[in-house]
Amino acid sequence: MRLFREGRLLKVYDVSLGGEPAGHKAQEGDQRTPEGIYHIDFKKSDSAFHLALHISYPGPQDIQSAKEKGVSPAGRL
Repeated sequence: MRLFREGRLLKVYDVSLGGEPAGHKAQEGDQRTPEGIYHIDFKKSDSAFHLALHISYPGPQDIQSAKEKGVSPAGRL
């Protein structure tokens, strides 16, 4: 994961991905990790994982794509 602020690269982090890491997340339960430009919404203090962060998934395009397929995009709507 690359962290940017105002277009400037601040830091690069190793991250854990879903059980099927190849390809963009398309629907709930597909075991994939969202790929794209998202924002960090908040730190997940209730997570069992140290320093877990929540991202702004699903975005408008994710929601529209899932709606067209008749599936749930997953995530917090």
